[in-house]
Amino acid sequence: MYNWTNAASYLQQPGTMLPSFEELGPFTFDEHSEPVDIKHHSGNGTLSYRKRTYFRRSLVDTAGGKLQQTNITNINLAALLISFLSANLDYFVQRELSFMLHDLNQTIATTRPVGQLLFTGYRGPLWDQARKLVCARYQHPGLCDVDRLAYFRTYNVTRRASATYSLGMGVDDRAPYGMVRLWNEGAIKGSPCEHFDGYTGEMFPSRFDRRQSFPIVLPELCLRLTLEYDGEQLVNGILGHRFVAKAIEPFNRTDQCIAADYSTLTSNECLGLPVFRDDTQQNVRREVPGGDAGMYLIVEPTTGMLLESQTSVKYHTFLTPNAHIGLFQDVPELYVPLYRFIRFYRLGDAKTQSLKKMLHLLDAGRQIALAGCALGAVIILLAVSYAYWNAHRPKTKTQQRKLHAEYHIVGAPTNSVVGIFAQ
Repeated sequence: MYNWTNAASYLQQPGTMLPSFEELGPFTFDEHSEPVDIKHHSGNGTLSYRKRTYFRRSLVDTAGGKLQQTNITNINLAALLISFLSANLDYFVQRELSFMLHDLNQTIATTRPVGQLLFTGYRGPLWDQARKLVCARYQHPGLCDVDRLAYFRTYNVTRRASATYSLGMGVDDRAPYGMVRLWNEGAIKGSPCEHFDGYTGEMFPSRFDRRQSFPIVLPELCLRLTLEYDGEQLVNGILGHRFVAKAIEPFNRTDQCIAADYSTLTSNECLGLPVFRDDTQQNVRREVPGGDAGMYLIVEPTTGMLLESQTSVKYHTFLTPNAHIGLFQDVPELYVPLYRFIRFYRLGDAKTQSLKKMLHLLDAGRQIALAGCALGAVIILLAVSYAYWNAHRPKTKTQQRKLHAEYHIVGAPTNSVVGIFAQ
């Protein structure tokens, strides 16, 4: 989180000094996702489910819980949202909003606890009155669809699940395993918002092809990443293929697709808040020739198991003058950093040990198979050699014993011999 250390003095005399922002934290939380409404569709070989996501204070890094009560001074996002909204409202509503900000003694900068800014949110008279005034005539998701304003309030879904994911199960072909074939069944058929066109980043097919770039789509962050192979890396003793983001673009490649009521409230193309990703000020594709080191994942190639991943996004807003809102008439134009969101995942110890055993069994089976093949080849070679030798050895006549016996016939001449061959 970014703390505006000289907000009061800078806003009083903006031309005499530079704004100063201090990054505080990190504020660490564990993100848990629970699949619900799981259904298998044998007709098209898909598995559909929804996700319920919630955050808890990290048990490993206790600093996240302690620092959650830290006060952060930064832009008054509720007042800034009203200023941005007024550009598309009629003159009379603009004046009412301007008087409302004045009557409620609103300021450009405000100080609030970290936990309130991230999850619990705040209402107060400003938020309630703005909703009554605007939502009766206009529909704006960033204001009208949420009861409290916080960066991660709608993403920290404790009672409400996400849109429906429909995953390919690779029944006939392993290539589409883990690929989302349909997302958000409420989308208009045939519209660009209907197709997800990418992996969720949680499951990949076995024998994953490292030569092909592939998309990862994160609807809760309104992001679509294109990842490419970046070498091999060991994770807890397991060799994996590392992929880094080479292109970053808006969710579904268009700024026309609203992520309904499930997102982080951190992107203008999602829910209309004046909060923007730091990589771009427009809803356009951004190429990263060398790859974004803050956005990567490591996949075990044999099983397709995700070993490690990281997503790092920095968000900011703009302070701009508004002639129709008195509070913002004379403010300077200013780039205001808000917070940096880093999601880090690593395969747990129990699953790592199970994966090592599986890979060991696969390797042992492969070695046994190779040894069996080698032994079979040797036996075949010996049999062929023996058959060849037996077919080409010199042939000899059978030795026969000849029994020679001499018989003297009584009365016959002594020089007369009769030879009888006996076998």
